[in-house]
Amino acid sequence: MLKAFFAQSRGFSIAALVLAALSTSLVACSGAAEKDSGEEEKPSKPGKRENTADGPSGPTDSPTQGDDPVTPPPAPPAAPLIYAHTADTLYTFDATAKSLAEIGKLSCLSEGDRLLDIAVDGKGAVFGTTDEAFIAVNPADATCTRIIAKDNLPNSLSFVPAGTLDATSEALVGYAFDAQAKAVRYVRIDTTNGNMTEIGLLNPASATKKYTSSGDIFSVHKDGDKTYLTVREDPSTGSPDMLAEIDPKTGTIKSMVGNTLQRDIWGLAYWGGKAYGFSGDGNVTEINVQTGVSNLVTTLKDKDNVAVPWFGAGVTTEAPTTR
Repeated sequence: MLKAFFAQSRGFSIAALVLAALSTSLVACSGAAEKDSGEEEKPSKPGKRENTADGPSGPTDSPTQGDDPVTPPPAPPAAPLIYAHTADTLYTFDATAKSLAEIGKLSCLSEGDRLLDIAVDGKGAVFGTTDEAFIAVNPADATCTRIIAKDNLPNSLSFVPAGTLDATSEALVGYAFDAQAKAVRYVRIDTTNGNMTEIGLLNPASATKKYTSSGDIFSVHKDGDKTYLTVREDPSTGSPDMLAEIDPKTGTIKSMVGNTLQRDIWGLAYWGGKAYGFSGDGNVTEINVQTGVSNLVTTLKDKDNVAVPWFGAGVTTEAPTTR
């Protein structure tokens, strides 16, 4: 979709963000890449380390040394911008123009490290998880700071509005892996020190059919704090992802909205009454939150016209419900 918080994110102006997005405008080509139709179980996101047969590896809770404190970014831009990312590059997606713009490569990733997911709070502060660390991201230029070096982090992240888990503050949540490498543990992440606290489980105790997080979650304050997650069947059947409504207080599935007709939706966000999926085949899809059905918007491709996998997405909890 985390122990010592030494870094704060760099401040930036709204004008700087818009200028940065426009100056590197990248409109992706349409068309979908072929996907493997096999039924073999796959990790929730490419490159995500799974637990070994000996059980989950222990986290490395050593804080990063030498980083200067920075301040979380201020309010999000007025433009209808969703943030999305590949393994190492941050983009914006304009939900009105249906266009992508590259911001830049993440500055704090070590060799081989990958950004797994991001979350954006109501004031525009961006946090993320990588294979190796919990980080703060400046969305104006993709510079980032390691807050703590740690593995086995959630790869589906979102903030939930104030009043959900905390009476006065938003809370960062995600789905962490259990001992069987299933992303079903709903956790809260303390952004001041990185500690994770388990809140609940994705599947109700009485569930006869079980699911695991496919890769991302979002929550919208202006839509009655409704919270949605892309899920896949457990064990996997190779079927497309489902859109599920989640109880943000417990992390448990409230209802299954419907079939998205798209596999591997590893990034999920919302704007103006529609959800947007960013998947492992490079597709960006618009998703009906009443039915779950998705329609292709565009596909991210490189200079050789090869589809580039998305890894995650994020949007402010104050995203509007109308356009």
